[in-house]
Amino acid sequence: MEKIDLCKRTIQKEDMPLIVGVGDTVTSKKNNDEKSYSRGGSDRSFLELIQMLGNEFGIKNKIIFVDSSSGEVERPSTKKTGLIGISDVHDNLKFDIVFKNGPKEYISWFIELANERSNFKKNS
Repeated sequence: MEKIDLCKRTIQKEDMPLIVGVGDTVTSKKNNDEKSYSRGGSDRSFLELIQMLGNEFGIKNKIIFVDSSSGEVERPSTKKTGLIGISDVHDNLKFDIVFKNGPKEYISWFIELANERSNFKKNS
């Protein structure tokens, strides 16, 4: 992949930071067989790039999926089917964290994480 090669040519391994990718759109639509879904979604390529960069640089980048599906559009939801239609064993994209209850759950977690980090830095 051209982007990975560019990064490998221009970024020293010790200069590559850990990257956390957050996305909510990783599927596109049901296939004609009505049982499977096309891989797609506006965030999928971005998250796959972050994952590949981590693999290439030996960094454990984190991939976070925020299930924002609340019935506005017809797409799989962890609340209804688990990860069916979102991911499967053959999917190259692997999630480190899945927020089943959407953006509010993610925001609460992020605020708690930031507070813990702030407290850790104060006590160090």
